[in-house]
Formats: sequence, structure tokens, C-alpha cells
Amino acid sequence: MKKILIYSFLLFGVFLHAQEEFSNHISKKEIQFLNNYFEAEKYKVLEEYEKSLVLYEKCISIYPEESSPYNEIAKIYFYLQDWSNAEYYINEAILLDSNNKWYYYLLLDIYFVQGNLQSQVIVYTQLINLDKNQFTYYIQKLDLLRQLKQYKQAIKFTKESTKIFGKSIVLIESEIDIHLAQSNFKLAEKTAQKLVEFFPKSSSSYSALARVYLHFSEYEKAISIYKQLLFNDSDNAEALIALYQIYSNKNDLSEQQNYLAKIASNKEIDLDTKKDIFYKLLLENDFTKFTSFQMIVESALKLAPEDPLLNLILGDISTKQQSLDKAIIHYKYALNSTLVKAEYVYNKLLEIFFKQSDYASVISTASEAIEKHPFNPRLFYLKALAYINTNQHPMALETLLKGVDIVIDDPILKSEFYSLLGDVYHTLDNHLMSDESYSLSLEYNSNNTFVLNNYSYYLALREENLNLALEMARHCNALTVDQPNSSFLDTYAWVLYKLKKYKLAKDRILKALEINTNSGTLYDHYGDILYELGDVASAIIQWKRALALDINNKDLKNKIYTNE
Repeated sequence: MKKILIYSFLLFGVFLHAQEEFSNHISKKEIQFLNNYFEAEKYKVLEEYEKSLVLYEKCISIYPEESSPYNEIAKIYFYLQDWSNAEYYINEAILLDSNNKWYYYLLLDIYFVQGNLQSQVIVYTQLINLDKNQFTYYIQKLDLLRQLKQYKQAIKFTKESTKIFGKSIVLIESEIDIHLAQSNFKLAEKTAQKLVEFFPKSSSSYSALARVYLHFSEYEKAISIYKQLLFNDSDNAEALIALYQIYSNKNDLSEQQNYLAKIASNKEIDLDTKKDIFYKLLLENDFTKFTSFQMIVESALKLAPEDPLLNLILGDISTKQQSLDKAIIHYKYALNSTLVKAEYVYNKLLEIFFKQSDYASVISTASEAIEKHPFNPRLFYLKALAYINTNQHPMALETLLKGVDIVIDDPILKSEFYSLLGDVYHTLDNHLMSDESYSLSLEYNSNNTFVLNNYSYYLALREENLNLALEMARHCNALTVDQPNSSFLDTYAWVLYKLKKYKLAKDRILKALEINTNSGTLYDHYGDILYELGDVASAIIQWKRALALDINNKDLKNKIYTNE
């Protein structure tokens, strides 16, 4: 049959008039073939592959000597990862049309995904026979022979290729790779030296020789070649990076910093490579070894002033240096990218704003972060904490109630949320909800010392459930016995005072005063305890000490006035 030109009629169904005229010149058999073929194409586009395969098979039954349907079936099976059928059908297509290079390319893809190196060699040999001047085929075949460790055959093929294409940097580099794979230093060095001799003006020649020396840990020789390469090409990226890495391994800080600075200012080295180097130093805290690391990163930033990762690095450096205002500027630039983990940056900003007591910025930054990361409970917690610090307790309550429900599998954080809720409810005089929140906090973390302390103290103030208050105060101080806390001891003393256990209360308050002598509350409580023990004169002395620290306290003034 005459060759069916399928691709000439892709718009076959559109031009009806043309179809009618065309049908006068082709047979019914050919029309039947084309109709089935176009239907198969339609179903393939719709991803209805079973229907498409049936129609392509019909095409084969009509014209078994036409290669295109076999090729299309092979492509479908390739997509479906049915390698066996894909291989069978594309080989059938090749048998029918052995000059179509695209068929061989598909066969290569099939063998590639299966890791079948030997079969790929055979296909490249066929492609070379098809087009003897296609240099890429030779290089690919050489690489496969090297991977297969067929070194003698690879060397032989290199020489055959050289006869066809003449001396070539790529072919000589392939030969060097073969010698390296065999760990043959002498032949690798000799071949690389010939490469430099044949192509003395090519940077690739020197790079190849330097890589040979690196491969065999001949670092001084590698340094010499890379420096020669830089003499010829001062911006050579490979040489700068290699020398930096060599001097890093040698712990030569001076030369390492020298080449790090050159890498930073080099326009030929891509930004990602620079960032990888800088951030590795930052993560390992190695940047502290370099006196000019910050200056080096800043020089890189000049080439890309809004780069998020470089700004993140400088933000972290500025934070370590306590240059917080600079850190804020850099962190804000770092947020303008999907390449940087925004939650990390938001947390760093929030930490800084808390250090600066800039609670308005904490609230606005946390709100922005919550919009982008609505399931991060820590953001709600920090926002609520800022509201508490600005006495916006209703807003804190609303934020905490939203955040506590999204805490999953983190009992400690859950406990902290309920702890803050207890504090807020207490401030709002909702003692029922405050007690409930503190109880829930202790359910998630029974050793939460701040909850144990606050809950017991507030119960003591209200003179409610004092036995529970005593149990919590005792447990709190037992947890901190190695690092006593004056506030916790004061609470313990005050619960005992409310239980009228004045001698025990005195013992605890004195321990608190051993730790802290600058608290008016401690002296006030000590005075009250002494008063109940009948030592009014000593009580007045303690109340006066308390008043000296809290000069506007009317209750203290009244107690002193009444008892003097």
C-alpha cells in the first residue's frame, strides 16, 4: 500500500468538504484506517486508554505494515508502566520502520526506567548506524559502557570515536572517567595531562586534571592546577568552590575565608550554591570562625538584595549579635518567598518583639502569621500572651479559646493554654471557669508548677477548698526543692496561714525571705503571720519593711496605724 500520511490529516474531522474531496482519492480501507486512528487519538487524549488500545489494534489489523499504531500503543503502555508490552510494540514499530529515530528514543526510555544498561548500549549502537555523525550517541554509549564496567570495550570505542570526530575534550574526559573508575592514577593523570597539552586554552582541560588529583587526594597538586586555572580565568566557579572546599578540609581558615569572599562576590556562581555554603556554615555555627562572614554574606546580598535565604542568614546573624532592629528588617525580606519556611521566620520575629516588649507588633505579626498558618497553635498562644501583657484580657480569652482546640498530641502545650485561660478568667473574676481551666491544665500536665502555685494561691485568697490548695502548694514546692522559688514558698506559707497553721507558715515564709529580700508581699505576709502568732511588735516591723517597698499600699498603712 502507499504510505499513509497520518499527521497530514490531524484536522481530518474539521474540514468536511476537504474530506469529501479527499475520499475520492483514497480507498475505503484507508478511510477506515484513518477513522479508527483518529478515534484512538481522541480516546487517548481523554485518557480512556482501553478504548484507544482497541482502536489502534483495529488499525493494525487493517494495515499491519503501518508502524504508527504500534508506536502509539507502545506509548500508552509506557504511560501505564507496562514495560513488557511497551517494549514489544515499539520493537514491532522499529521492524516496520527502522529509520525512525523517535522509535529508538522511546525504546531507550523503556530500558532506562528498567535500569537495563546493556540494552541501552545496543539501542545506541543502532542509532549510531542510523546517524554516524550524531556525537551525542557516542558519548551516551561510552557512559553506559563505563557504568557497565566494560572498560576495555569503552577504551576501544573511545579510540574509534576519536578517528571519526578527531581529538575532543569530551571524548578525552570520558577516557579519564574510565581510568578513574578503575582507580588507575597513572593513566588518569597521563590522559588529563594530554588534555591540557591538546587544549591549553580550555578551562575544562585544567578542571579535568584537577579532578584527577582530587579523586586521589593529591590536594597540593589539585591546588596548584586550580590556581593555574584561576590565573587563566579569575572568575572560574569550579576552581573557587573547589579551593574553598579543599581549604575547609585542611582547616586553613585564612584561605577558606579568602575563597569564601570570592565566591560571595562572584557573579558566575549561582545564588543557590552560595546559599548552600553560607547556610551550612550557619547551621554548624562555623561562621563564628570567620571575622568577616557577615561582610561576605552582605557582599552576596548586594547581587540579590531581596533574596530571602540570604536575608534569613543575616537575620539569624543579627539576632545572635543582638542587633534586633537589623534582624527584623532581614527577617521581613525573608518572608517574601516560598523558599524559606515562613513559620520559622514568624517565630523569630515574635521572639524579638517580645524581647523588645513591643506587644503591638507581636499581635499584628501573629495575626498575619495565623492567616497563613491557621493550624499553628503556638501563634495563638503568643498572640494571647501579648494581649495579656497589654491588659486586653477579653481579646486574650477569644484568642486562647480558638487556639486550644487545634492543639493535637502535645499535652504540655495544651496545659499551657489552659494555664493562661485560668489566669485570664481569674483576672475577669470568673472564678468558676478559672478553676475549671486550671484543673484541665493539671490533667494534661500534673507537674505544671505555675498552675499549681497560682491555683492554690487564688483558692487561698478566696478561702475555698484549702485542703486542695495545700496539696497543690506542697506538690509545687516538692518539684522545685532543688531550686526553691520564693513565690512558690510564699504561696505555701499563705495557704498554711489560711488554714491557721501559723508556725508552719512562718517556717515557709522565712525560707522565701532567704531567697528574696526585695518583695513587699513577702514582708507583708510575714507580718500577718507574726501578728497571728501574737508578736505584734515584730509584725509592725515587717509591715513597715513591706511599705518601704510598696509606699502607696493603703492596707499596709492601715495595719501599721491600727496596731502602733
